[in-house]
Amino acid sequence: MKIETKNQTNPPKGKVDKLGNDRNKLYFKSGNATMLFCKDVTQNGAKALLNNLHNMADRLNIKIEGKFILTK
Repeated sequence: MKIETKNQTNPPKGKVDKLGNDRNKLYFKSGNATMLFCKDVTQNGAKALLNNLHNMADRLNIKIEGKFILTK
């Protein structure tokens, strides 16, 4: 599993929590459509979330079509 990391053309000011963790947005892209999957997630949190999502999809014999993109 790989998360594609992208920088935005006009990035917003960095969002950091009180512990100093960068907060990001996770998008799902399929074809020409892109939608916000979750926001205010750390990079490690996004990896854990997607790992669990892919594991559950494998158990249910579901194929996830598309890719996930993490932006700051």
